[in-house]
Amino acid sequence: MSGVRVTYFNLYGRAEFIRAMLESRSVNYTNEEITQEDWPAIKASGRFPFNSMPEVEINGVKMN
Repeated sequence: MSGVRVTYFNLYGRAEFIRAMLESRSVNYTNEEITQEDWPAIKASGRFPFNSMPEVEINGVKMN
């Protein structure tokens, strides 16, 4: 599986089980961490349609 990205805050939380599953299967993925300070601007930009995270992107398909 290629083209996997996990986006969440730079802390342990709701995305941790996703990261753990990917790690347990030795999947190469990009871990994008967003800081609390940057979140309001990113949220206002419309990048996240449901204004929530974590977001997992697999081969261009985004899920949250």
